Amino acid sequence: VHYFCSDDKEGSWLKYNFKNKKIHPTHYSIKSTQYFFKSKCNLINWFIEGSNNDNDWILLDNRNKVYDLDGTNLVQTFIIQKELKPNEFFQYIRIRSTGLDSAGCNHMLFSALEYYGSII
Repeated sequence: VHYFCSDDKEGSWLKYNFKNKKIHPTHYSIKSTQYFFKSKCNLINWFIEGSNNDNDWILLDNRNKVYDLDGTNLVQTFIIQKELKPNEFFQYIRIRSTGLDSAGCNHMLFSALEYYGSII
């Protein structure tokens, strides 16, 4: 498998747990899938959230109706919108779908997701 695709469920998410490390995120990149038949279900509405206890989530980035990934093998890098304090780090980072995909379904589909920033 060369992509991640959630079930067709509202509010789908994918969480990274940095275990005994924490990240101060500054950017992230998403790459759409290479498969044409799947390229109709691209992510266009999402949140990036951070947490240190896996329960209380802080909104770091909010994207709505972003069509930059609506095609095959497209890569886009986004700047984290929330201005974080220099000492603000998170053990957990998740991407959560907040609306329909480009095909009008609730899939969350991409072939790569990378976070950038500092780790302690």
